Amino acid sequence: MDEKQTRVQAAVNAYLAKQYKSITKAAQAFDAPVSTVKHRIRGRQSRVESHKHQQLLTEAEERELVRWITQLTAIGYAPGFSLVREMAEELQHQRVRSINNDGMELVSYPPIGKK
Repeated sequence: MDEKQTRVQAAVNAYLAKQYKSITKAAQAFDAPVSTVKHRIRGRQSRVESHKHQQLLTEAEERELVRWITQLTAIGYAPGFSLVREMAEELQHQRVRSINNDGMELVSYPPIGKK
């Protein structure tokens, strides 16, 4: 979670815990946008949360991919796009293998593209 989202969530939590009488005061106390805090209190999801279903990799898989790229870069080998895509596909295939049964495909995902 980035810094702005952390401040927004802190303002929401403080308001819901009745530490502040108004949403505006809670937002100002945490230097968070008032409108965003109001939306979150009323149930609107963040942009990241609302698009999670569109992601091809889970957050854990993305973190693993970042860790792998960082390690390769640290030893002087920055992987190209095709190698990163290959690794992402392998992470995705491992998840699919753990879900699908022998001979029965319960889940499948589209191929990973450039975006």
